[in-house]
Amino acid sequence: MAERYSILNRLVAMTGPAVEDALLRAIDLSDPDEQQPLVNLMLDRAQPRGLLGLVARFHNLPGPLRDRLRERAEDLAAGIKAGIASDTHQTRANALSLISSGRYPSLAIYAAMATSDVDRGLADQAAEATLNFVNQYLARTPVPPPADGADPTERTLYDEWRQTRQHIVVAVRTALASFHSHHRTAPLECAVRLADELADVLRPFLEQPNNDTSIALQDLATSSIRL
Repeated sequence: MAERYSILNRLVAMTGPAVEDALLRAIDLSDPDEQQPLVNLMLDRAQPRGLLGLVARFHNLPGPLRDRLRERAEDLAAGIKAGIASDTHQTRANALSLISSGRYPSLAIYAAMATSDVDRGLADQAAEATLNFVNQYLARTPVPPPADGADPTERTLYDEWRQTRQHIVVAVRTALASFHSHHRTAPLECAVRLADELADVLRPFLEQPNNDTSIALQDLATSSIRL
């Protein structure tokens, strides 16, 4: 093991795809207790090839290490984005698993992108994950705009709140943009709950009175009003 770490220490200072491949191979050959420092190293290097490799291997990692990667999902963003677009079903499933908790709003866009996945099961999971992001956002207490002369901390909190909302709204728009290819109602429900910013997207659906989608959307809107 000492020789292996000596080699890895030399690799750390190097760049190039061969380095990432060597580190990923080391993860494949290591015992569970040896994998965590290697995974941490790859997260710190933040190379897209390596991050995608971690996403592709996610299902084979031990439970505690999978939990660790979910906690650092934002650091895996480049790998998750590539994973969602992968030709490999397992890699796409892994990418969704990493973001399905809805913990990081900046990753909501990747769940939205996956609502048009060719695999029906993964597309359903992606639609539900998108809804989960919206639910978690709406469960938070809104941050009001700061008054003139307010403490800088208040401005920072408000800016973070606006950025979070922007992430969520863009994700829902993305999911609805491909609605006619996936016909899943979860993104419609998301849009209804954010109707003040997505009215322009909802209007075309409502203007088709005999369309099944329009009827479903009106039912969702009625339910939201009752709530």
